[in-house]
Formats: sequence, C-alpha cells, structure tokens
Amino acid sequence: MQPFLFPAMGSHGAATASGQAAVLAKYGITEATMGCPVRSSLAVAEVGVTAEGIRVVMDRTAWRAGGVMLCGRVKWHTDFEGALESGLFKMMAIGLGKFAGAKRYTTMATTWGWRR
Repeated sequence: MQPFLFPAMGSHGAATASGQAAVLAKYGITEATMGCPVRSSLAVAEVGVTAEGIRVVMDRTAWRAGGVMLCGRVKWHTDFEGALESGLFKMMAIGLGKFAGAKRYTTMATTWGWRR
C-alpha cells in the first residue's frame, strides 16, 4: 500500500486546495507528522447519479486510490436535529464531494429538505 491523506472538506479553507491543507496542518496533520503525503486538491470525478438525478462527485485523487477510509473529527452542530445531517454522512457527501459537491448537494437539500 501507498497510503496518503486528503482533506474531505466542502468549503473549508476558503474552498482552495492550499487552504484545506492549511486547515489540516492547523490540527497537526502534515506529511512530516503523519508519515505519508497529504494530497490536497479540489478536482473531482463524477462517480454516479442518484435516483433523483443528482450527479455524485468525489475527490479525484481519492477516487483513483485503491480504497478510501474516512476518519473524522466529529463535533456537535447545534443547528441539526436529524440522524443524518452531520458527522461521517456529511463527510461522505459534502467532504468527499469537495466544493463542487458541497454546492450541488446544498442546493438540492435546500430544495428538497435536508433529510431527503
């Protein structure tokens, strides 16, 4: 294996690759401390379409990897009430989808509701 880390963030770090790498570095997540590369990019690959017709995207570097394992910093969000509105589910859609996915999914959520 040749593991690497990548930011799974939508618009954090000003929605830039360097900004997202800086967010990770703020938490001590760097190549030097982790012992593997940190690959930060906003490029996405289209990986499918939902039943509702939403084109699903994912971090291109992660998509090309042999596998992806999510490891999240989970924090309390006082604005959320539903079971799937934050945490790893949010990271899988908004985070892996990068800024392109965040824009797309947030638009659909405000149209159809967050639970759907």
